[in-house]
Amino acid sequence: MDTELLSRSLRDAASTVDVRPGFPDAVLRGARRRRARRRVLLVSATAAVTTIVSVGATTLWPDAHPWSTTTAAATDHRLTQPTRGDLADDQDFLSAAVRAWEEGLSRSWNRDRGVFDDRRGAPHVYWAGETPAGRTAVILQRAFLHPHDNLAPSDANRETTLVGLVGVDPVDGRLKLLGDDFPSKGRDTAGFQFGPEDRTVLVLDRGAPLSVSGNPRFETNRSVRDWQPMRSEGGVQIAELPRGTRAATVAVDAKPEANGESFDTRVPLLRSGSYLGREPRTQARDNSLGWQRSGALWLGDPRTGRSTAQVMEDFEKALRQARAYDPYPSQQSVPRWLIVAGVDNRTFLIGEHQAGDEPSQLYVVTQDLDGKVEGVHHLGPTDRGADLPVRVPLPDGRGWIIARLDARLSYSTDEQQWALLGRDAGIVLDRSQRIVVEVQPTNETPRLASLNR
Repeated sequence: MDTELLSRSLRDAASTVDVRPGFPDAVLRGARRRRARRRVLLVSATAAVTTIVSVGATTLWPDAHPWSTTTAAATDHRLTQPTRGDLADDQDFLSAAVRAWEEGLSRSWNRDRGVFDDRRGAPHVYWAGETPAGRTAVILQRAFLHPHDNLAPSDANRETTLVGLVGVDPVDGRLKLLGDDFPSKGRDTAGFQFGPEDRTVLVLDRGAPLSVSGNPRFETNRSVRDWQPMRSEGGVQIAELPRGTRAATVAVDAKPEANGESFDTRVPLLRSGSYLGREPRTQARDNSLGWQRSGALWLGDPRTGRSTAQVMEDFEKALRQARAYDPYPSQQSVPRWLIVAGVDNRTFLIGEHQAGDEPSQLYVVTQDLDGKVEGVHHLGPTDRGADLPVRVPLPDGRGWIIARLDARLSYSTDEQQWALLGRDAGIVLDRSQRIVVEVQPTNETPRLASLNR
């Protein structure tokens, strides 16, 4: 018995719980499964202010496809259909695509999950055609998934259809396997991003029109997207996004008018840049302020009657309901710090949120005395290098809420007489047009920051 793993797993269990017979062995089996899944699915948490978590990593789809992901792959009639696409009769290209599939499996993300150990039948070119990124092919092959340490138990002991995208690597011009996937229990296969800047998108046809979007932006305190329909090409849907599109922001949805509220209609995407090892494929970059302290900073007289956990939940819920951030990235931050300030019978919740690899954004949620949300305001991207990174103007020129973690804050209107606010954060109740703040970080030289109306 793996006693070390068993002891680690039991440490989290309550000491007062009656242990049923066989419980230690069951815990050990569960720990092994969790350890295997962690090797594949989890990324390490950052020590920064913003904890990045994955949401929507799997996508459900209505029962409307021409195949079933819950029965044996032998029922997948795509495997016996003639090749589709405008290159279907180019036998040299079809043969080259199959070779690229075979050669690429050794570099696949799925190679250490046993996915390719029991392939059955020959690879089939389902679709072959010209795309904005050059000649491209979709390869299908049957496989039986046996139990494996790195494979979810729900995916084991079943036959499935492997899907691969073969295309031109824009870096060296060679035909390569650019991505592969298989339908997991409860979700369909992902779509593919490839070509220059990963701006070309291909999704196997799902029986419903799809739309694609990139580069979300902020308008009137909300995150918005522009969508374009994908083009149907006999078995697949394809789109090319404009130059300058940030690959990590691309989203595909069957119902874009729902603004990402439903995971059921979204299509997860695999980027060839990540698949080929040219960019990170796990944790999103931490673009937050990097504040190491968690919890709430209470200022003034916030009459919320709420705990720290509750006001943090209020903040996150208000942002989500106001669509204040882009919901499509699979990794979203959760609040670690929050400023809770009470001024003039109003509560200000100030914090940040990061969606995917995009810059972290600073927000203010205002509440009345009853805790009802009055407004959600987007203040722009955070600046980790700023001397005074949080400066929130109060309504009607009443003053400011300011913050810099681990720094002593003072202010003056004439740079001669200084009023000490304290450490980390403070409220400046002064209507002056220009206020100077002295920021004194721990063991650092003081610096001045101006607050200008």
